[in-house]
Amino acid sequence: MVKPKVMIGDVGRTSPVWLGTRFFETHIAIPGGIGVDTTGMTPDDKGKIMLPSGTVLGQTFAEYQNGDLLGLAADGDQFITILIHDLKNALEDPYGAGLRPASGNSVYYNFLPDWDTLAAAVQDLVFQNFNCVRGRL
Repeated sequence: MVKPKVMIGDVGRTSPVWLGTRFFETHIAIPGGIGVDTTGMTPDDKGKIMLPSGTVLGQTFAEYQNGDLLGLAADGDQFITILIHDLKNALEDPYGAGLRPASGNSVYYNFLPDWDTLAAAVQDLVFQNFNCVRGRL
C-alpha cells in the first residue's frame, strides 16, 4: 500500500480540459490529498480500476467523520470533490489530489467525465461547491 501523501509538483502550467482554475493558483487542492474507496468498482480486463481526471467523488458527513475513503459521488452525499489527476490503478494506489470545494475553483462542468449520467443531486452539489461554467465544444 502506498502512503497517503500527495504532492503536486511542476506540471508545466497545464491542466485538465475540465479545470478552469490554473494549477499554479493557490488553494486548488485539498491539503494532504484524498483516498478513493474502490469497493463496488469493477476492474478492467487487466485487473485495474482506472479513474480519469474529473471523476466526481463524494461521501456523507458520517463517512467523513469516520475517516472513510471517498467513493464515486452518489445521491445522499454531502461532501464532494473532483479528482485532479488520473488514477492509473486505484486498487494499487487509491490516493490522489482532489479539487478543494467552496474555494472559488472553476470547472467546465460539461467536460467532466460522465457528467450526463451523474445523479441530479450530485450535479447540484457540483454547482454549489465550484464555479461552474459551460465549456465551448
